[in-house]
Amino acid sequence: MMRLLGMLCFVVLAASVAAFAVANRAPLRISLDPLPLSLELPVYALGLGGIAVGIVIGGAIGWWRMVAARARAAVLARELAAMKRAGDGVAPVPIPPPIPY
Repeated sequence: MMRLLGMLCFVVLAASVAAFAVANRAPLRISLDPLPLSLELPVYALGLGGIAVGIVIGGAIGWWRMVAARARAAVLARELAAMKRAGDGVAPVPIPPPIPY
């Protein structure tokens, strides 16, 4: 069911992108004033390119934020392994039964 819903969302999104591209085919001149650079692109290329750049930048920021979490997880995994090695000959602590209410 979730796969069907995902495919349906994809089809709707693809159709709306295609409709946007067909409706905005007019060329648009983009020039950076101090630089001698000028591009002539269709309006849809500018819009979809901006969305694509936003997705890439957002993904890079999210990935970069997870670097700290992955580093912390690696440190905790090493600490846990060291604790397990240090406690190999120690008897386990009994867990008391839960208190009934």
